[in-house]
Amino acid sequence: MVATYAIGKHPGTVERERELGPLRVTITRYGGRARLARHAHARSQLYFVLEGGFCEFGPWSKVWRTGAAVFHPAGVEHSQEIMAAGARCVNVEIDPEWLGATLGADGAKKLHAARSVGSADGLAARRLANASEAGDARARAEAAGIVLERIARAMGERLSPLAERAAAWMRENWLDGTVAELARALGANPGHVSREFRARYGLSIREQFTRQRLERACGMLEHGARSGEAARACGFADGSHLAHVMMRVMGRTPGSLPRAKQA
Repeated sequence: MVATYAIGKHPGTVERERELGPLRVTITRYGGRARLARHAHARSQLYFVLEGGFCEFGPWSKVWRTGAAVFHPAGVEHSQEIMAAGARCVNVEIDPEWLGATLGADGAKKLHAARSVGSADGLAARRLANASEAGDARARAEAAGIVLERIARAMGERLSPLAERAAAWMRENWLDGTVAELARALGANPGHVSREFRARYGLSIREQFTRQRLERACGMLEHGARSGEAARACGFADGSHLAHVMMRVMGRTPGSLPRAKQA
């Protein structure tokens, strides 16, 4: 028998749950090696992996790691196994009436067959987590914008082996990598790999490098690092440079990030 998980009924430990207009944003932590039996969701969902990862089996079989975004149309059956180190995810459940009114009938048909992963969504996950903490009108608008952008990508996304290889290389060379080095490593023309990457992920390779460095810096800051220390470790000139980039990309400063509680 296939289970159907209703809104707000995630397996795992819920750290925070917040209604943001038509969205319910839940931050959930899953224990290592936990298994989620074959199931479906009553509402369409987006999963953003904040930490760790999990293996998924269903219409697609894939390993999703930190930074990934996964779209699950309502009713699609799948099962999951959490990695040994566990996982922490931002789960976004979407009100079907709002989604239907926003997409229209044609969009809803395309959406039912959509699925996607994006290696560039680590910051989106953090923004959603921050929005769930704030809960105000601005947070609701930001959350809706992130979700609609991700859904648009899911509906129009085309697979590109070259872009997937580029993303994998960038995850390993996030600090010192350049477009030229990436192209040489893949044996591809820089212009070609850049076009393929933008078509697949919706942003440039340079933008992706910046986001990965910024994501690492945010992780250090949230765990107690000073701004200058995080900046130098993640490829920024200094704390001021990090603050400037963070404000441009995320709309907030290093000092505004939540800090992990110390034991």
